[in-house]
Amino acid sequence: MEKVQQEKITVDINNYENFWALLNSPDKENSVVALTILNNANFRESLPYILLLFKSQNEASRATWLNNALDLKKKLEGIGINSNSNLSYKAIIDLVKDKCPIEAVQFTIDKFSLVLKKYLVEWGFDFVKDLDLVLKLKVEDGK
Repeated sequence: MEKVQQEKITVDINNYENFWALLNSPDKENSVVALTILNNANFRESLPYILLLFKSQNEASRATWLNNALDLKKKLEGIGINSNSNLSYKAIIDLVKDKCPIEAVQFTIDKFSLVLKKYLVEWGFDFVKDLDLVLKLKVEDGK
């Protein structure tokens, strides 16, 4: 009997928000569906997006995340990430900047920019109506 190889999905800019919504849905079934897909996704190509999704989860959700996606758990642990990891944006960028396309790294930086804007308001800078903050990856040695 011939074994059919299933094509792996890649999490990217186009479907990141859908995964985020499923993982943060109050309906646990949505999380299970998302975790099943993420467990079988192309890990290397999806890495920045998977790390951002993982970061978006609280510690209890991360434990559920990892318990329902054992292959993904092993891959994350292989790069030093577990449910207790303090996963900063800098750590994510350091993990992906030399392994992923610049568009994926910039997506991570853009997500950090949104969080930074939110914190500025929370820190009392609520008098700012709009903030146009553009962050770009520092390129070293002409790379």
